[in-house]
Amino acid sequence: MQIIPGIYLVGSQDCLLTYSDWYSPDCEYIDSNVFAIDLGAEIVLFDCGNGDSIDQILENMRDWNLDPARITHCLLTHSHFDHAAGACRLKKRGVRLAAHRLCAEAIGAGDERTCPYLYHRAFPPCDADVRFRDEDSITIGGLHIDVIHTPGHADGSVVYSFDWKERRIFVTGDLVAETGSLGWSGSIDFDPRAYIESLRRLARMNVDIILPGHRRPALSRGYIWVEQALNRAIVTWGNPR
Repeated sequence: MQIIPGIYLVGSQDCLLTYSDWYSPDCEYIDSNVFAIDLGAEIVLFDCGNGDSIDQILENMRDWNLDPARITHCLLTHSHFDHAAGACRLKKRGVRLAAHRLCAEAIGAGDERTCPYLYHRAFPPCDADVRFRDEDSITIGGLHIDVIHTPGHADGSVVYSFDWKERRIFVTGDLVAETGSLGWSGSIDFDPRAYIESLRRLARMNVDIILPGHRRPALSRGYIWVEQALNRAIVTWGNPR
């Protein structure tokens, strides 16, 4: 479905755009949101779901006249199974994978940082083509994307930030979601102190639109969700200062 002109939600468990026949008794989320940015000659995906939903994602794209052959890059927000297990299937299609260096290490090893213990399935390892430093950027099809390292939910988590039609957009993965909800705290590299510091950094930046890893996007005043998340994190885990 089109979120705003040129930006589409093409995979989502919550919006029933994608589904899996298997389930895990230990988690709420089997699949993540997957967003597509139409840059004309190229399409960029943010996250890629659990692997089983790739064919559904591509079919959804065709329904919106987004030719999957135009996908050149998939940018991962973090290494967890529901966001990144489809990466190897995209790579086989010639899509370049980009991730923070710690996320790249995790998906390359397919180890416990991908949370296979939560999904009771092996993570299919694959190598990232682009490994971001802590503060980095990438330009694809004329779109400049800033990479903000936001550890806490996972060591290799990032927020992608870019301007689109005069609005600032954050792709937040599981760091911030609807009404300031927080990401799962059971990962092997979860760090509440780092999580709060990551939210502090984001709260100093103005953002209009938030494209989260689960549930619905914020189409205006996204900074409110960031501030709500920061408040909730401090109340839940305490102020690290």
